Amino acid sequence: MKITPEIFLKSKIKEYYKSNRVEIKDIEKREFGYGTYGKKIANRHVEFRNNDELNWFLQNEAPFYLSYSVAYYELPGAKPMQAKRLLGGDMIFEFDSDDIPTDCKKVHDTWQCTKCGENGKGYVEKCPNCNANTKTEEFVCDYCIDATKKQTKKIYNALIDDFDFSSKEIKIMYSGHKGFHIKIISPEVYDLKQNQRTELMNYFSEDGLNFRALGFVEDEKGSIKYIGKNFGKGQKYLNYAITAIQNYDLPELTLLFDSYTRTIKKVANCKAEVVAELQRGIFPKLKEDSVSLWYNFLDNLKQQQKLMIDKQTTIDIHKIVRAENTIHAGAMLLSKVIEIDSIDAFNPFIDASPYSSGTLRIHLKKVPKLLLNGSIYGPYSEGEEVELPYNIGAYFVAKGVTNDIII
Repeated sequence: MKITPEIFLKSKIKEYYKSNRVEIKDIEKREFGYGTYGKKIANRHVEFRNNDELNWFLQNEAPFYLSYSVAYYELPGAKPMQAKRLLGGDMIFEFDSDDIPTDCKKVHDTWQCTKCGENGKGYVEKCPNCNANTKTEEFVCDYCIDATKKQTKKIYNALIDDFDFSSKEIKIMYSGHKGFHIKIISPEVYDLKQNQRTELMNYFSEDGLNFRALGFVEDEKGSIKYIGKNFGKGQKYLNYAITAIQNYDLPELTLLFDSYTRTIKKVANCKAEVVAELQRGIFPKLKEDSVSLWYNFLDNLKQQQKLMIDKQTTIDIHKIVRAENTIHAGAMLLSKVIEIDSIDAFNPFIDASPYSSGTLRIHLKKVPKLLLNGSIYGPYSEGEEVELPYNIGAYFVAKGVTNDIII
């Protein structure tokens, strides 16, 4: 017997909520939104008075997606937004793998022009043939998730080291598909306005960063000297520079120095001397135009340090995000709260999958080669019938690359 992907997903979602209860803190103050097949948010301005009411809804309606507000409201179900009477809000940072330029995208993602039909691998925003918009078919693999883990750890450490938030005020959650959410639940952010949220976001995205304002100024010898404070972002960048010179090999130094071959060789041959100068806050003169050289070096360091944050999620206090322990029907994986100490070992297809055993037979559309759960799957051709581990098969169904499921 064959069934369609939509019917299969709906039945599995309903099956999950019949056996698993969802608990949301301060539920009566949050706006909810839910989605249908192929649409993440089909309805907003929904409220639940308590978790019993929420779970009744989940068991009976089996929504494909469930999201709730970062903000807290007096009347969360009211329309328009102003009528909800905003009380305050948490702050959230979102890292999705599709925002991070990983090499694996050139293997498993494809683009196609919406006008002329030109297509290719990877991500291209504008068609190189006619400059029209493109649409992209994206997948998420183990490499993608590893990239979002690195970003998540960076911001977690910075929130504690640079802003003195406690670990109890920071919640990390796997979104159920492409990455992680980092939520700050603290009185320090509760009343922050949009411009203040933007300012904090810019600290991590490095937008508007001015090295001269941080204390990196031209000296009398035609190079750069750091005259900033021995703490804060300027000192951090001086430390980044020292670490880069100490630890980077030629390929990495080539990127930082924009392929100035003679300069790179000079740095590589006298690392100790360069590091000693940098520790004194002095960027040694390496060529005639050392000022431009070192500012470019710092700019390239900035590109390495910047975090690929979904900016709209952070600055929009009315944003709704995936609710924990609910199914993300775009991958058939669960949104899960995880501890920072376990993020490296976290495996979505084991730790966030409702399916730990069994297999699933499906008829596939065209699927690229993917590393999932430590194993290679694909490439598969159009119409191919395969039997896969249940968690992987359900993922392919959710991604819309199956014609039907064989049961």
